[in-house]
Amino acid sequence: MITLQHMLTLSAVLFSLSIAGIFLNRKNVILLCDSVACWMLGCDNLKSHISSKLGIDYGQTTADNQFTLIPVPCLGDCDKAPTMMVGDVTYRNLTPAKIDTILAECKARG
Repeated sequence: MITLQHMLTLSAVLFSLSIAGIFLNRKNVILLCDSVACWMLGCDNLKSHISSKLGIDYGQTTADNQFTLIPVPCLGDCDKAPTMMVGDVTYRNLTPAKIDTILAECKARG
């Protein structure tokens, strides 16, 4: 007999697998914060800069599978906004120049 608990567990597993699919075969998943603090400090301009540099939009991956760009509602660093994560590293007080350096370092690591 399938109970509500079984259905909720199955739902959680399927959701987790769908989220994990975003990250498979991607080397650098960019989580760009679009919270109010980051938005007020220019995350929209930074998103445009990243999209222009990489040729991708939110939810897309570069043709070489090097980068995937995902919006996130908050990374918890509002006092150092705008912020983003690449892999498990958080980058703070972002500018287009800092993003260029970060992307170049990520590409160099392969």
